[in-house]
Amino acid sequence: MVAAPLLRAHQAARLQSVSTSRLGLNPHVIKSAGRLHLLRGSSFSNSTSKWQAEVLDRTRNIGIIAHIDAGKTTTTERMLYYSGFTRRIGDVDEGSTVTDFLPAERARGITIQSAAITFHWPPQTAGDGNTTPQEPQTPRSASSHTVNLIDTPGHADFTFEVMRSLRILDGAVCILDGVAGVEAQTEQVWHQASTYRIPRIVYVNKLDRDGAAFGRTVREVASRLGGWPAVCQIPWFEGGNGRFFGIADAINLQGLRWEEGDGKSVKMFNLEQLASEEPQLAEELKRARVALVELLSEHDETMVEKFFDCEEDHLAVPANDILESLRRCLLEEQGRKIIPIFAGASFRNIGVQPLLDAVTNLLPSPPETPEPEVSIGGVKGGLRRLLSGDLLVEQGEKAASAKGKHKKKSAIQTESRNAIEKLQGCALAFKVVNDPKRGVLVYVRVYSGSLDRNSVLYNTNLNVSERAPRLLKMYANDAVEVDSIPEATSES
Repeated sequence: MVAAPLLRAHQAARLQSVSTSRLGLNPHVIKSAGRLHLLRGSSFSNSTSKWQAEVLDRTRNIGIIAHIDAGKTTTTERMLYYSGFTRRIGDVDEGSTVTDFLPAERARGITIQSAAITFHWPPQTAGDGNTTPQEPQTPRSASSHTVNLIDTPGHADFTFEVMRSLRILDGAVCILDGVAGVEAQTEQVWHQASTYRIPRIVYVNKLDRDGAAFGRTVREVASRLGGWPAVCQIPWFEGGNGRFFGIADAINLQGLRWEEGDGKSVKMFNLEQLASEEPQLAEELKRARVALVELLSEHDETMVEKFFDCEEDHLAVPANDILESLRRCLLEEQGRKIIPIFAGASFRNIGVQPLLDAVTNLLPSPPETPEPEVSIGGVKGGLRRLLSGDLLVEQGEKAASAKGKHKKKSAIQTESRNAIEKLQGCALAFKVVNDPKRGVLVYVRVYSGSLDRNSVLYNTNLNVSERAPRLLKMYANDAVEVDSIPEATSES
């Protein structure tokens, strides 16, 4: 069986070491890495329709990374609840969470293996099946997105589990303990994510606990993670130093106060209302907005223009322009030192919905990520070069030269073009598990084309052809059988 937790993406991914065996004239070969398979023959189109492009644009493949006990699984449970995927909030201590389903995980209250889950944010409504163009000044979070999420372990003993999950992510949320700050494993997983050039945002959790220090944690992000903290939210404490019950949003210049309960009841305050109710917080929010605009102006020329258009008034810069500037800085290689920071307390159901908005607004869609590197017979190149046939031509020439044969370049190009025409898609197998109920499951991410049931797959490690008799869309420990996993399509 082949389990597919992450939807594919045209030339998306972050893998740098995708190994592919020699294609030659084999029509079944397709690029892959790890333990898997490239897909079977039939005609393959490298172009995507407008509808497919819109679906891809509204897809986020993300992971949750952190030090152990920072609140990864607790945050994931809230995400599933607010998105409508679950009807109750699971508890780590009770062993009732969705993503921690192994007996050992529930007994110890820790995550041992990564778990994949798919949900929609904002929650889908009856009319969300038809994608509509986004309004120019509307944030991306105004329309429903498909979020494919992987909850990873935090313990150092399970670092390998984190590594094999990171390679197929497009973005990540790094959760920090507001009391402990940046911890040893936090630095470890942060640098692992840097290896795969994954854009990240930071969520400072557990601000409701005694000893929580948001300011100190932000300074540690700068000193230990090696970036420029872009503080997008600041904590709101009752009376300035009382209990934590909300956040002040420096992007939208508003306060959000959560009522007691499951976190679905949130009261919103604009800057004027905040100034009358919490004047000290309002002044701090203004300073945070000024600092945010100044930081973005140092790294983004477009933000400088917007700033001058607003007559150098930091508070007058539209929220959507700030979001777009943050996104540009986060996605561009040279601007990856910008680290957006958000605040909350997941156990108290505070701050998770704005974090989900940040995921859809700031983290990249699959087409916005660098294409994966493919290696064929010692020749390396991007996925586009494989799909265009250039990589096969280069590999064919190298193989012929190694054998001492002199083959015409036109003949090699013809053979390569014929092989590409029969290429159905490209996928990477990043994880293999032995499920007690379903047998051996191979988790894959499809990067281009489609993966169909009973299609012929080429295992590039073993150099053998295999078949996928069943395809399963995984929801943590549950699975839904599907006939195909096409590009730009999400099953639920």
